[in-house]
Amino acid sequence: MDDLFTSLDAFLFYKDARMNYVAVNDAFARWLGREINSVAGKSDYDLFPEKDAAWMRRQDREIITRGEARSGVEGPLTGADGKVIWTLSTRTPRRNARGDIIGLSGLIVDITARKQAEERLEQREKLFGIVSKLSRDLIVVSDPKEKLSTAFEMLGDVMDVGRVRLYRNATDKKTGQRYFVLSFDWTVMKDPTGEKKQRHSMQSGFDRWSAELSRGIPINGPVTDLPKSERVLLAQEGIEALLVIPIHVRNEFWGFIEFDDYFTSKTYSDTEVSILSMAAMSIGGSYMRDQLFRQFQKAYAETRRVNQELEKAIESSNRFAAEAEVANEAKTSFLAGMSHEIRTPLTSIVGFAELLQDPLTDEERSEYIETIRKSGEHLLSLVNDILDLSKIEAGKIEIEMLEASPVQVVNGVVSMMQAAAEKKDLEFGVTFLGLIPEKIRTDPTRLRQILINLVGNAIKFTSDGKVFLTVRMRPGPDANRAYMEFAVTDTGIGMNRAELEKAFNKFEQADASTVRRFGGTGLGLNISRKLARMMGGDITGESQKNVGSTFALVLDVGPPLELSLSRVEEDRLNDIADEAQAEETRPEILSGRVLLAEDGPDNRRLLSLFLKRAGIIPDFAENGREAYEKALSAAQMGKAYDVILMDMQMPEMDGYEATRLLRENGYTKPIIALTAHATVLDKNRCLEAGCDDYIAKPVNRERLLAIVSRYLTGDGQSAPDGGGQPDSGPAEPESIVSSLYSEDEELDSIIDDFVAGLADFLNDLEKAFSAERLDEVSRLSHQLKGSGGALGYPRLTEEAGILEQAAKHGKSEDAGKALSLLAVSIKGVRRGRGHPDL
Repeated sequence: MDDLFTSLDAFLFYKDARMNYVAVNDAFARWLGREINSVAGKSDYDLFPEKDAAWMRRQDREIITRGEARSGVEGPLTGADGKVIWTLSTRTPRRNARGDIIGLSGLIVDITARKQAEERLEQREKLFGIVSKLSRDLIVVSDPKEKLSTAFEMLGDVMDVGRVRLYRNATDKKTGQRYFVLSFDWTVMKDPTGEKKQRHSMQSGFDRWSAELSRGIPINGPVTDLPKSERVLLAQEGIEALLVIPIHVRNEFWGFIEFDDYFTSKTYSDTEVSILSMAAMSIGGSYMRDQLFRQFQKAYAETRRVNQELEKAIESSNRFAAEAEVANEAKTSFLAGMSHEIRTPLTSIVGFAELLQDPLTDEERSEYIETIRKSGEHLLSLVNDILDLSKIEAGKIEIEMLEASPVQVVNGVVSMMQAAAEKKDLEFGVTFLGLIPEKIRTDPTRLRQILINLVGNAIKFTSDGKVFLTVRMRPGPDANRAYMEFAVTDTGIGMNRAELEKAFNKFEQADASTVRRFGGTGLGLNISRKLARMMGGDITGESQKNVGSTFALVLDVGPPLELSLSRVEEDRLNDIADEAQAEETRPEILSGRVLLAEDGPDNRRLLSLFLKRAGIIPDFAENGREAYEKALSAAQMGKAYDVILMDMQMPEMDGYEATRLLRENGYTKPIIALTAHATVLDKNRCLEAGCDDYIAKPVNRERLLAIVSRYLTGDGQSAPDGGGQPDSGPAEPESIVSSLYSEDEELDSIIDDFVAGLADFLNDLEKAFSAERLDEVSRLSHQLKGSGGALGYPRLTEEAGILEQAAKHGKSEDAGKALSLLAVSIKGVRRGRGHPDL
């Protein structure tokens, strides 16, 4: 529990009855700017400004006085650095054995990011509403100035600026010189003279504005960042920062809107620039009535879509907050249970490890080592449950669908769980009903994990009687698909309906007494259901108190006509277990030259012992550079290692770099990665570096020896000369469709015209890049960045923005890569509209 208490990112604390701190975790102490041991005995008035301390004291006093827990309390707190954060807190009274209140415990979570996100969402929604209203108003008035006054006032208020101005281009008839003329002006200050309004539009020094704005590039940022000629003129008006949005009509630069901030030096966000660009489009269109309808359609459609997204985001945020509040109680109970669960095996491991230092008989030593091994396995299963849940919720677990034999998977599970059932004198069996497919398409590793959890739970919660696993084909919701059911039935303690529903929740078992009696994290069933759903299936449960339970996993295993069915003889599991045990105990003696590259001395000793007992005495390397040099030297001397076991995280040179260098120098022997990262993406990274296979840590002896044996005997797939697979060239473009679904023929025509023009647009981009005209590449990609998102192609906007920045900063190589990616997306957009491939 101490480890959990100190390692959590949230702020945890204990206080005594006088509301002085007894203990805090590391995260809270760091935020307070204190050493963790210096907080004990302090009050909130010693640690916080008086206002914050008084607020904290009120919350604590209510808990001590009322004797009830309270959660979901929000409020601001000031840290040691003077920064104020928004917090969400939960407090619970602490009682002694007699039930007297002796203090309280608390959990404080930083929700500043959520608060700021809500404020940004609110500002963005207001801004979109104003732009939408402005667009609607401009279409029904003959004189745009009737609506601009109100619209500019609202825009100025939301943007928190002192002035908003509208300028248009003009040409001096005598000299032919172009300049800007003020068309409309809104200000929160007293109206300046007409001469001051026109000052920077009529004077020289703003030639750059015309060039930048005509290319569709806004002027954005503090005045101090502008060229001196502009800075001097703007400073005379007291402007600290500004945002200038260009207006184009019929692809011609018409003028611009200028937002002036007189108090704050800042740069406006891309979102603000994007939304205000929509306002600029509407205003420009209002001065050219023949284009007003099209401009309004795009702005209105985009506004509706974004408003819906904002509403969904706000709804999700509120739902998340409510769910987090409900989850707090479960997590508190979970932490208490986990404290016991983790301390129990740790106590055994530490205690028996100390006893091993005493003089012992061989029988005692074997007994103690077995106890340490079992406690370690139990502790590892607890950690694996927590890590699995974290990876699932972070979206980092991928399902790997392969052809597998359901009979073999089930037999493997039965063999593994047979000993646990025999230890409790339970009748344990498996039955295959009817015809069973010889092969199904599934993730066999995850299927095995789910079945082990279901069978393990059944054995755990059954003290007398039987546990049976039944496998059969069954009908499902789609008549064109085949479904397989794996049902685990027990005669255990059973559950009522409410307890059954809770059993599928995170961190929960039927009730608190279940945790105390049987142990466990309360995560297994939740993880299993999530994995089942990721595999296209689900888990359901039926249970009756004091009678027993049945949990059924149902998987979609593909079209029925593709399955080869046969009848499986019904066997008792004892026979299966005997066969499996005989197979496992059959010793295998290996021979060959193995290089073990591992920087951890304990891991190196353990893996070396596994290999030695299988007949192999490995050579060692303690870092990637040593592994590279030893392997290359041995190969050059004609004594190449048959297998290299390569830890991927080592000092000086990691395993990825060492493997790449070996492959680049023609090394062709098998290299097996050892990595603590076990996702599909991590596996692919190892293979891309040139490894032939990988083993996830902690290393299981059977898996290690099985993989090493496979490559020593030539059954493995070695990497080709030079390393990984050859480059297959640019990816085939996928079809990309616009997110602006509409039945309006006019809008559909606009999108189709845009997509049809992408071929010429891409051709112009590629010509400009080939001619090394990066400024032209930057200009064109900026145009596409604006139009792509507006027409429902955010991917084009994102990739065009990357290309624009690379070209703008003269990074030719990066621009080339970005252009290649953009070309693939453009082809995908054309394919999505039914246009022929380029």
